Amino acid sequence: MAAEAYEILYNSNKLSQDLSSKSSIVQRNIIDLIQSTAKSLPITGTIFLIILATVSFILLKSIVNPITALTKTFTKLAHNEETLIPTYELEDELGNFTKAATVFKHTNARTKELLRKSQTLTVKLEKKQIELTRSNDELEQFVYTVSHDLKSPLVTSMGFIGIIRKLAAEGKLEEAISKLDKVASSNERMNQLISDLLDLSRVGRINFDTKDVDLNELLNSRLIKSELKLIIKKNLPTIFGNESRILQIFENVISNTIKYAKNPNGTTLEIGSIDSKDSYLIYCKDNGNGIEKKYHKKIFSLFYRLENSSDGTGVGLAIIEKIMKFHNGTVWVESQIGDGATFWFKFPKNGSMSYE
Repeated sequence: MAAEAYEILYNSNKLSQDLSSKSSIVQRNIIDLIQSTAKSLPITGTIFLIILATVSFILLKSIVNPITALTKTFTKLAHNEETLIPTYELEDELGNFTKAATVFKHTNARTKELLRKSQTLTVKLEKKQIELTRSNDELEQFVYTVSHDLKSPLVTSMGFIGIIRKLAAEGKLEEAISKLDKVASSNERMNQLISDLLDLSRVGRINFDTKDVDLNELLNSRLIKSELKLIIKKNLPTIFGNESRILQIFENVISNTIKYAKNPNGTTLEIGSIDSKDSYLIYCKDNGNGIEKKYHKKIFSLFYRLENSSDGTGVGLAIIEKIMKFHNGTVWVESQIGDGATFWFKFPKNGSMSYE
């Protein structure tokens, strides 16, 4: 396209220069002819020659001026500048030249639009590449964590099975039988880990039915009353999403509060909301011991537990984070030691969902 533009520009410049040169020569010849004949011809002949010279000059200008204008037009088009195409509607070489300039202008505009779309697509591909790299890193970490934590109860079971065999061989049957509780406990933990992992994998892949979910109705009617004091504030928002998954968020928060936010004076959990411009902010505030700042991000990792003595699997908050991503939202915790913990959930008001 650039080569064609500069070829046309070169030819038009050359044509303009040739015409200008020939016009100057013709004008000088006409003037010389008038001067040489003015002495010998009568007044009528002189007037005729003057008229002829004027007409010749006008005809030359009618060719040179359009060529000059088109030359300037192609110069601007070659430099991607916006310009108007000179009007020349006669069916001759200049008319065809004008049409070519118009076609070139439209083609140049389409080329610029294609270039813009190509640049936009390139940016999107780069973002997808970054997301893919991050997903691969997360998958690698997921596989490592799962293999490590699933292996732990299995190793425990195999260890106690070895002890039981040894005790049975020594005839200590009662002592051997007493060790079976440890094996059963390890197997139960293995079963719970697998169950939680399956639940995590289902988020965003099943139950795709979405609707407007009134949190006031959902939390007051569906949350199971537990051993903690649950305070649900009024005027909670209506959120667009998957009802069962949204309910699971609050069930997991309650479960974690019971396990990790125990208070000798009675554990409480307050659920409320704050309205912002583009999103709904839901908070769950407990009166537990709080969480150190260095653990604020770690607690959302798979299998991570603040207390190893707890019977939890460390999957609950990871499930919550994935559910929030499914709803194109975010979750984070604000806490200080001795001042409880507040979990925040940010849902977009536009109700967008992510099915990746």
